[in-house]
Amino acid sequence: MAGSGGQERTGEYVIDVLKAADDQYELQVSLTMGGMSSERTFSGTRAEVQRQMLSSRVGGMLAPLTTMRGFYGGRALQVGRSWSYSTEQGTASFEVTGTESYAGVDCFVSEASANGTVVHEACVSPDRGLAPYVAYYDESGELTYEMTLVDYEAG
Repeated sequence: MAGSGGQERTGEYVIDVLKAADDQYELQVSLTMGGMSSERTFSGTRAEVQRQMLSSRVGGMLAPLTTMRGFYGGRALQVGRSWSYSTEQGTASFEVTGTESYAGVDCFVSEASANGTVVHEACVSPDRGLAPYVAYYDESGELTYEMTLVDYEAG
């Protein structure tokens, strides 16, 4: 992960689905980065688990990976599709530029721009809750945050 201030940190983030039946889920999430290690279990409906995770220390690092759905507003993703919004602050535009695969998870490559400057890149897999790849840039184009899925085991 690239962090603010040019610091690069690497770590391991593991989400293990222990139970998934009848709209009830139980997930064990563990994070190891530098000298820090944390583990926590979350349970409930999908929405409850997402809320619990995002409000926790161990789950909070997932926030940048979950914002993609809001960007696309329910649109079907397909290569070449683009759209934009205008506000008092300027123009936000979005484009699906291709397809990619991270750790065997197929996804759509997308870019988000603010006033013509790319501020966000992601690879979005509509049937997954998290993006397999995400990068954020500041207004000068400098990478500020990047996270990549490196291993995925279904089952």
